[in-house]
Amino acid sequence: MKKKSLLVLLVAITTLSLMACNSKNESRTEEPKQETESTELVSTETTKKETVELEEETPITETFASQEITSIATEETIESESETVLSLEENKYQTIETTDLFEQIYVPYANREKSFIFEGVKSFASTLEYKIEITEPTEEDLGEIKIIDTNGDYVYFAFSPIDDVQIIMTVSYYHAETDSEVSLSNYSSDGSPRYDTFTTHILGESEIEVSNTDEQRDFLFKKELSELPNDSPTELTSEYQTDEEIGGISDKDISDLNLKFYESVQNDTTGNWRLAEISEDVNIQDYIYSYYKKYFKEDSEFHVIVNHSRKITASINPVHDALYVVEHNYIEGEKYDAKKLCSKPVVREYYIYTDTRDIKKIE
Repeated sequence: MKKKSLLVLLVAITTLSLMACNSKNESRTEEPKQETESTELVSTETTKKETVELEEETPITETFASQEITSIATEETIESESETVLSLEENKYQTIETTDLFEQIYVPYANREKSFIFEGVKSFASTLEYKIEITEPTEEDLGEIKIIDTNGDYVYFAFSPIDDVQIIMTVSYYHAETDSEVSLSNYSSDGSPRYDTFTTHILGESEIEVSNTDEQRDFLFKKELSELPNDSPTELTSEYQTDEEIGGISDKDISDLNLKFYESVQNDTTGNWRLAEISEDVNIQDYIYSYYKKYFKEDSEFHVIVNHSRKITASINPVHDALYVVEHNYIEGEKYDAKKLCSKPVVREYYIYTDTRDIKKIE
């Protein structure tokens, strides 16, 4: 009986032990599950955070990129507009033809490319075809040399003694058409180039100091397009350029006009060309006969009248018992060169008979 009770007790204890072990095992099995759930939670939170950060960063980056592109585009636009303004400013001006007197005589001396000694300038001047006036230097008078063109332009040299040698003190170029001049002056005791002074001067106004002969060239010959005559035959609007009625009698007196007459024209190889200039707004056909009687010495001569008011040139050529007249549009500066005079398209042509002074249009 006693053995049976012990056996029952032993079975009960074993059963309880097994139950306790199973309980511990179940507990151990559940713990990893909790860790996994925790890890998944942390991972999910991290992913959400990274997603939020990406969502927040992306618009900022794109905004900066967009701003940078806009900035570049704006800079390019500004540069383009600046280039346009510069282009318009450059195209606002046009350099008209300069003169041989300026380019071949004044500029080389003003740039110190030729001898500054009086005898050297005098020797050079003697080789030229221009009119030359020379004043020899004395104890009382300065040496002077003046080289004069037929149109009234001239280059003037004044000398002063430096160590008993006559050296250029000033050289200037006078432009008759604009009544203005440019000059290089040096009044120093030793004539050193560092004291050279370049100026421009409209007569009657104050002198303006400039840097070099390039600026002086612009002053004399560079004009705003709005100031220049329109020489294109397709754009001229003057009523004179339309086919104004030709006829009647050439009976007006040329002496009534303020006319400048020149006995020669540059680059004329015949010696027969003559040039005249007027500024009045008149129909030149009315004065041709009177001009012929006053200024023609021989019928072999060929005369050209420049009318600056109407921007035309009229060539006059005696043929038999008539004067053959051809009118052209005027090119700025052509009066300085026989090769360019009357080279523009013909506006009209006509005869003026010397016995009756009648004007007949040539169809």
